[in-house]
Amino acid sequence: MTAAADPSLAGRVLVAEDEEHLGTLLAQFLRGRGLDVTLVRDGPAALAALATEQFDAAVVDVQMPGADGFAVLAAAGTLRRPPEVIIATGNGTRETALAALRGGAYGTVAKPYRMAEVELVVQRAVEMRQLRDTILRLQDESAALRAELARTAGPASSEMRNGTKDARDDRV
Repeated sequence: MTAAADPSLAGRVLVAEDEEHLGTLLAQFLRGRGLDVTLVRDGPAALAALATEQFDAAVVDVQMPGADGFAVLAAAGTLRRPPEVIIATGNGTRETALAALRGGAYGTVAKPYRMAEVELVVQRAVEMRQLRDTILRLQDESAALRAELARTAGPASSEMRNGTKDARDDRV
């Protein structure tokens, strides 16, 4: 199933690629899959985009002018709501992939891009970010419900736990 086939999978993706034709091709491909894509051409532009916008995923070239993909990965990790970062590498070495994963990357893709692989990795990264958002929302809702329960049932519950109120007094 592609992101375009299921609108709930649509998400925001940052593409940071300094090779103009590859960046344009990748951005167009992802837009064709229903994703909202922001394309930047260097590390400082990627850092600026991350600082001002929220993304579900980011496909970041490991070698870019101004700041490399690892600097962008590190900056993304400091955000309150970090995107899932996918490091794109032209050298495709195992060491680069391991360094990216150890640094917190969601995954890696090799250049030249194999679009089926990119689609799958980006789709899963967007889904992961959306699942993390759902977990955070449910945790917040749960905390609010616990606080409300403690506020409304607090005095009666305290009295019953302390043995100062007979539970039978609440019968109707």
